[in-house]
Amino acid sequence: MKKYISIIIAAVLIILAIYTVNYVSNPEHQIKNIINENSKELVTIAKSYLNSDTSIKTYKGVKVERVFRRNNDIVQFFYGGKGIAPASKYYGFYYSPDDVPVAYQNANENLTDISDDEWKWSDGTDNGGRTIRIMENWFYYEAWF
Repeated sequence: MKKYISIIIAAVLIILAIYTVNYVSNPEHQIKNIINENSKELVTIAKSYLNSDTSIKTYKGVKVERVFRRNNDIVQFFYGGKGIAPASKYYGFYYSPDDVPVAYQNANENLTDISDDEWKWSDGTDNGGRTIRIMENWFYYEAWF
C-alpha cells in the first residue's frame, strides 16, 4: 500500500513540476508580470516614444522597438521569439494610448474577436497572430511567420 501511495505522490509532484515549468516559461505570463509590476515606468517610456524621445532602448531586458503609426498609434516592446523563418514566432507587448487592439506592428490587418479581450489576425497566408488585453492601454502579442 505504501508503494502505491509513493507512486501517486511522485506522479502528482511530476505533474505539478511540469505545470510550473510551463507556466513560468510561458511568454504571456511573463509579460503580464512585467507589465503588472512595472506599468508606471513602462507608461513613461511609451509616452516618451510617442513624443519622439527614443533614448531608452531596453527596459529590464525587453527591447523598446518603436512607435508604429496608423489611426491608433502604438509603442511596441519586443520580448523574444523562437524558430527560424519561415516558422518563426515573436512575443511582446504594446502600449496603445487609445486602448485599441491592433495587429503586429500596427499592420493594416483586420482583427477577429476571439473573446472580449482577445483578437486574432491573418494576412491571408500562414502569417498571423493574436493580441490579448492585459490591462487598460496594454496588450500582449504573438506573431508567427
